[in-house]
Order: sequence, then structure tokens, then C-alpha cells
Amino acid sequence: MAAAPLKDDTCPTSKAETNVHKHPSRILFGSCNSQAYPQPLWPTIVARNATAWVWAGDAIYSDAVVGHDYFPPKAIIDHPTVEKIEDLYSDLRQHPGYKQLLEHHTAIMGTWDDHDFGTNNGDMHFPLKRESAIAFVNFLGEAPDSAMGQRARD
Repeated sequence: MAAAPLKDDTCPTSKAETNVHKHPSRILFGSCNSQAYPQPLWPTIVARNATAWVWAGDAIYSDAVVGHDYFPPKAIIDHPTVEKIEDLYSDLRQHPGYKQLLEHHTAIMGTWDDHDFGTNNGDMHFPLKRESAIAFVNFLGEAPDSAMGQRARD
């Protein structure tokens, strides 16, 4: 005789019950979201009825390859301004698919990675490190006085 399936009382049963105050029971992850390409996955992500979405890095690509040097071979990179970084996050928040995820009351969290930072394989020497960190936590909707908000401002 088969056992009856267990009911997960923490799993929201309707869109109205899904909110950021519940313990996440369905967590989805994603990364490498280049604004230069179509973003057809948002409806599928929303349909999964997640209680949390985790950016695993590269929510935007704020740097751009604008050409190549051949001797020695290397890419020519257009490094972003603070305004460009903020605009890219704003554009993503206004993308119809991502906007639907936000309206679905899914908790959004994430980690800041190199392209969010402002340059491929960027490190602590990137001149807009602090500004791009603040833009990222603002994009996530973190309060300035939250631990993440404070760390970005340090």
C-alpha cells in the first residue's frame, strides 16, 4: 500500500498567499542575464510560483565589448558609468517578464558578481566598486540600513 503524499504546509497554494514574509519553500536561481539578448524565461519562472528568486550573479552586463586589438589580442571594453549601471537595473525592473515576477510578490535576493560590479572579472580595484554595489542593493530593493545595504555603502 502506498503512503499518502505529504502536504507541505509552507508551500503557498495560491498567488495571493505567496509573499516575502513566508519561509521560502520553492527557491529558483538564475544568473548571466544579458540585456543584449531576449529574455524568454521570465514567464516560465513566474509560472513555477516560487517564493524566492536568487540572482546568482550577473543580473546585468554593464560592460560591453566594443572591438578588438589584434597585437596583442585583447577585447576593447567600454566600461560603464554609474548612470549606465543604474539605467540597466532600471530597465531590467521594467522588463515585462521581470516586472511580472516582482508583482507576483516573490522574494528577490542575490549576489553581486563581476558584470554587476561593472567589468568582466572585476575586482576591488574597479573605480566604481562602491557605486555599483549601491546600485545593486537598490535594484534588489534592500533598505539602506539593512546589513546588505550598509555593507554596500562601506
